[in-house]
Amino acid sequence: MCTLEEEPPTEKVWKEKGLEKYGVIAVSGGGNAAQVEKVDHPTAMRMLKNLGDIARVGPSLGSFSVSAKMLQALCDEFNSELAAKDGKLDTDPHFWMPLTLPQDEYISLMSQKGVDEQESRSHHVRMAKMKEPFLTANPELGMFGSVDVGSNACWWDYGLLKLYIANNLKLSEEGDDADLLRRFFGVTGRTMNSEIS
Repeated sequence: MCTLEEEPPTEKVWKEKGLEKYGVIAVSGGGNAAQVEKVDHPTAMRMLKNLGDIARVGPSLGSFSVSAKMLQALCDEFNSELAAKDGKLDTDPHFWMPLTLPQDEYISLMSQKGVDEQESRSHHVRMAKMKEPFLTANPELGMFGSVDVGSNACWWDYGLLKLYIANNLKLSEEGDDADLLRRFFGVTGRTMNSEIS
């Protein structure tokens, strides 16, 4: 899920909204998308320029789903690591980014995160080897798409400590956003199970 605009946010808006703490999704005119994890504004703008035909761009809201076929392909590809219960991979830098970005962009972005160039290159090659047969066997599926929920959708981020606290406190507040949050969590009142009246 993401909020997409026809123009990327300005550097000022980027900083005001803290977008460097979120992934950036760029969608081409054909509907294919690419994602980059947590980058500053200049890096995002360089990446967008290098991706070419970008119709819409915006921050990722951190929610995704995969098809059963994609999950099976990932389980097959990482079978040895799963069996050994060894290693750690994160969805953005180790899944979405190598599957949706050109190799040079991926390596450049990962080097900014302190990852060795050869390690990034090897991982990108590995994911590309998984991607090609997957797309050939599943032509009805895309690799990565986006769902634009718009800028007015309710979004309660629990990924940052300050937002975790703020959103939990919102349960006791008044207003439409607080009412929707209580409804989402099944909370029936502002002082539920409390001695406070």
